[in-house]
Amino acid sequence: MVAAVVLGLCALVLVAVGAVEWHDRNLPRHWGTFTETSTVCDGGPRRGCTVTGTWVSEDGSMVKADIELDGTVEPGRSVRAVYQPGGGRGDDADNIVHTAPWANAGLWVPFVLAVAVAVGAWRVGRRSPQVLPAE
Repeated sequence: MVAAVVLGLCALVLVAVGAVEWHDRNLPRHWGTFTETSTVCDGGPRRGCTVTGTWVSEDGSMVKADIELDGTVEPGRSVRAVYQPGGGRGDDADNIVHTAPWANAGLWVPFVLAVAVAVGAWRVGRRSPQVLPAE
């Protein structure tokens, strides 16, 4: 039963993150080009890579050096990416830009995960042994 409660709380946190992303959806977005300068991959079980580089807005008015990419690009290559500063989880605070496929992920990923976690909480709660009051 404790696991079901913890999973339920996790689902609520994901809904809160989704709500912040939804609230910030109309903040200005700046498209530009990200050029990879460094890729460091984790050899552990996660096997993720951190891609760092320089991002330049399309009009050249903004340059972000040593910024991370949410997405993938070949070493030394460039990719179109978006930067959205401000808001509750702004890219300026996270020092990150997003490739086109991930530009709107914040609007749907938290809600999809929340549903999956809530279903898991319901299934775990159903299987938990029920304690009946003593008579």
